[in-house]
Amino acid sequence: MPLIPLQIPAGVYRNGTEFQGSNRWRDANLVRWVENTMRPVRGWENRVSLGTTAPRAAIAWQDTTSDRWFAAGFHDKLVVSTESNITTDITPADLTAGTLDAVANIGYSGGFYGLGFYGTERADTGNYSEATTWSL
Repeated sequence: MPLIPLQIPAGVYRNGTEFQGSNRWRDANLVRWVENTMRPVRGWENRVSLGTTAPRAAIAWQDTTSDRWFAAGFHDKLVVSTESNITTDITPADLTAGTLDAVANIGYSGGFYGLGFYGTERADTGNYSEATTWSL
């Protein structure tokens, strides 16, 4: 299948409804236009490694002294990082490490409806449990 070239004008058009601004950019983040083409602005910066697994939740904020902070919760710890990449583990001492991955129930009522034969016994392998998450 051949590619179809898109002729989208430069700039973000946010006036009116989505239909009034059809064939225009409506939302943009970290971009600029150079010679009528969209280009990234600096992009994302790598931070120090906060953990060995993917974070379950993250939040960024600026305090009253204009210092910027970033916190990330993992399945087994909570860390906070400053703007200058100084990272501190602030995990509560009595935190019990959570579940890294979700566990699926493949026993009775597990899986999609109609999968398998009616009346056939299935091994009860337990209930579904979600991976541990944080609320920050």
